Amino acid sequence: MPSNKWRISSSFWTVLLTTSTVPPSELFQTVDLYEPANMTQVLWGLTAVARYARRTDKSFPALGPDLSERNERNFDSETMNKGNSILGMQAGGFKGASQQGMIMGRPRAL
Repeated sequence: MPSNKWRISSSFWTVLLTTSTVPPSELFQTVDLYEPANMTQVLWGLTAVARYARRTDKSFPALGPDLSERNERNFDSETMNKGNSILGMQAGGFKGASQQGMIMGRPRAL
């Protein structure tokens, strides 16, 4: 009986790999489903299937966060060059502040 279940679930994962966009690295093996040694991978795999299914059909119930959409931005050269005139905080943004004169804790007893 277990070998029949393994064969059916293995066939299901084979079909899922060939027809969906879920990366193979996010899925689990059939052995992981029946032996409780790697249940984390099983949960990651089910969450991945839900994420990719929800990407194609928003009526699918959510299990975990949705996949992000690509958001490309194209800035002109004037906008890109504006950042060259800004000094970062590591270039002296604290107006000469230093740790000179600070005493932390008790003085050292000699």
